[in-house]
Amino acid sequence: WSREAQYNFRHNAIVAGKDTLFCLDTMTDLKQKYLKNKGIVLSGTPTLYALDVRTGEVKWKETRTVFGTWLGYSAERDLLMQSGRASRDTVKDEASNRITTYRAGNGEILWDKQGIKYSGSPILHRDAIYFDSGALNAIDLNTGNPLRIKHPITGDPVQWKYQRQYGCNSPFGGEHILTFRSGGAGFCDLRTGDVGNLGGFKSGCTTNLIAADGVLNAPDYTRTCNCNYQNQTSLAFVTMAEAETWTTTVLPIGKHIEIQRCGFNFGAPGDRTTDDRTLWLEYPNVGGWSPPIPVTISKGLTPYRHHGTRYRSSGGPTWVGASGLHGSGTISIATVSIDGRPSEAQPATYTVSLYFAEPEVRKSGQRTFDVHLQVKKTFKGIHASGMIEVKLTGDAVISGIKIVRE
Repeated sequence: WSREAQYNFRHNAIVAGKDTLFCLDTMTDLKQKYLKNKGIVLSGTPTLYALDVRTGEVKWKETRTVFGTWLGYSAERDLLMQSGRASRDTVKDEASNRITTYRAGNGEILWDKQGIKYSGSPILHRDAIYFDSGALNAIDLNTGNPLRIKHPITGDPVQWKYQRQYGCNSPFGGEHILTFRSGGAGFCDLRTGDVGNLGGFKSGCTTNLIAADGVLNAPDYTRTCNCNYQNQTSLAFVTMAEAETWTTTVLPIGKHIEIQRCGFNFGAPGDRTTDDRTLWLEYPNVGGWSPPIPVTISKGLTPYRHHGTRYRSSGGPTWVGASGLHGSGTISIATVSIDGRPSEAQPATYTVSLYFAEPEVRKSGQRTFDVHLQVKKTFKGIHASGMIEVKLTGDAVISGIKIVRE
C-alpha cells in the first residue's frame, strides 16, 4: 500500500509499534512561508495519522494538536509522543516548546504541555522522557511534570538534572545510562544524574556512543571534523570493575542543607555514588561541581591519592581507601548549613563511619594513632548540634567519613 502526503511526511516523525504506523503529514510555518515567497500556497490540514501497518487504513487521526517535528512511541506504556528536537545542529523550524502525548490505541490526549523549553531528541524510557542537558532534563511520561527524585544528601524531592560539557551530538539512551559527547565521551547515570567522562578520545559529531548488551560501541564519525583529539578510530568498551570512574552531580540543593546521608572521600579526584545511594563527595574539591557542604581540615592533615587497584577491601569501597589525609589535626563537617556556612541547629543523632587504609608498606602495629570523635567512643549515637568533629593525633591516616542521621 502507499499514501500520498498533503504536505510532507517528516522523516523524524515516523514511528511504528503494535501493528500501527504513526506519522505526521505537515509542514512548518517557516517552510510554508518560504514556499509562499516563491508563489506556492498549500492547502489542507496538518494531520497526525495512526495507520494499519499492513493495509495503510486509518485507525485514527488527529488534526487539532499538530505542531511537531518528531514522534516517539513507548511500546511498554503504549503511548505516543509528539514533540520537536531542536538543537544547534538542526534546521531552525524544529519545535522546542511543546509536547503532547496520546494513548496510542485510540488517539486520546493524555496531556499537552505548552511553553516548556527543551532541546535534543526526546528519549522515552519507562516512565520518563529525557532531553539534552539544559533547563529541563526530564519529565514524567504519564503527567508531563518535571521528573523528581530524592536528593541523596538531604532526602528532599528535587528535579532530576544532569549537565554535560561542550558536545555537538545528541544523547543516546541505554537501559541505565545516557551517553553523549561531553568534551570527550561522557555518560550520565539515570538513577542519580551523576555524570562521568571517558577521556582520551573524541565521540562523534552525531550520536555514536551506543550501549548494547554490556558493550559500549564507539564507531568513528570524525572524518570531516578538525577537533584535536588523540584517537580517531572505531573502538568498543566493556565494563571493568577495577577501573576508577569519577563523576560530578548537579542535582539542585537548597540554601538550607541538613545532612541525612553523605560520604566524604578525602583526597579523591571526584564524586561517586554507591549502591546504597550514598553520595561520596571529594574533598578538597578538584574534579568539578559538588554540593556545598562546609568541611574544614586543619593544616596538620595533608591529602594523598593512589589508585584503587593497590588496595584490598575489608568493609568499604577500595576507591574510598585509595586516597586520604595524613598527619594530625581536626576534621569539621557541618551537618547543617545555610548558604554554604555552618549553622547552629537542634541536636540530632548520627551514625558516623570512619574509613581507614594503610597507604604505605608497613607491618601490623607499626602505625598507631588516636581518634577522638566528639565526646563519644562509639560510632553510633553521635550527638551534634550542626557540626561533627573528628580529631586525629599521632601518625594518623583517614580515607573517608560517612554520616547518616539516625
